[in-house]
Amino acid sequence: MCKLIVGVKTKGENKKFRDIIAAQYSDLAKERDGMAAVVRVDNETKVWRELRDYHGVAKKVEEDMAQAVLVSLHTRTGTTGSVSEKNTHYFEHDGYVFAHNGWINKYHGNAMAYERYNAKETDFELIFDGKTEAKSYTDCVNVIASCTGCDSAKKGYCKRHQREGRIVKEMEGAAEFYGEGDKMEGIGFKFESGTSAKDKEDITDSERFFRAIPKPFTLEQLEEAVKADEFYGIASIVELSTGRTWLIVNKDAYVIAGDGWAIFTSYEPTLRRKVATYGQAMGVPYLKGEKNTAIQAMPYKLVQGCYELKAQDAA
Repeated sequence: MCKLIVGVKTKGENKKFRDIIAAQYSDLAKERDGMAAVVRVDNETKVWRELRDYHGVAKKVEEDMAQAVLVSLHTRTGTTGSVSEKNTHYFEHDGYVFAHNGWINKYHGNAMAYERYNAKETDFELIFDGKTEAKSYTDCVNVIASCTGCDSAKKGYCKRHQREGRIVKEMEGAAEFYGEGDKMEGIGFKFESGTSAKDKEDITDSERFFRAIPKPFTLEQLEEAVKADEFYGIASIVELSTGRTWLIVNKDAYVIAGDGWAIFTSYEPTLRRKVATYGQAMGVPYLKGEKNTAIQAMPYKLVQGCYELKAQDAA
């Protein structure tokens, strides 16, 4: 699953803010399908996207960190849409950018495939054989989404939930072979003839949701879209011209806050940072050692809802 960090602060250097952001880089790097950052500095909103050069994005963020009032990073593990720079969150549309950790049931490829081949609840009995409490596709996805082990697992699901994970993977495969049911025999689903999913527009469920939101929008309109489209996860929207920032929270997510700053994360944040010490031998640098240092901070769970963050430009 993707990872999202949104940090806001008053202008000026803040060591703890910088240290907490830096401590997340190793976790961010586990999602390998693209990285983007949004930074608001000197009344300008900067956006960088890279499919592979995560270090380059992080370096640009570090350069602007001291004077930034907004620092946000997103890394992707793709589920709908191809793995490409185009599908790397933050997406841009009508003067706003958007990043999301989670899925949108209305637009998600798995949910759409599930609808196409018209699976019944009894199909899941054939798949699960009574070995899981999940009784439907939605149950299966929710089990994986609510597990912190699945969230950090390379496969996208942990050992305890591998049965649920495998069926989600099978359904992704089913979507790819939509209209070619002979290739998916034995998984308990019926296919209908139609256009291959490969011929559909290459766009993620997150971007479909974002483009459908009216711009500009009110919090009430945002809340309506979240409910109507069955939004799950945490997302950030930034208005490029002003830096106004909104959070949508509909899963377990966290905040660490201090005097004049806050960092919001889609996962329980890492609060240990590896610090390296170096020496030189005849002008050649070498690594003397590394140690993990604890960051004294407390993460708290967010209350679900839609929020606009307080503007920091004037601070």
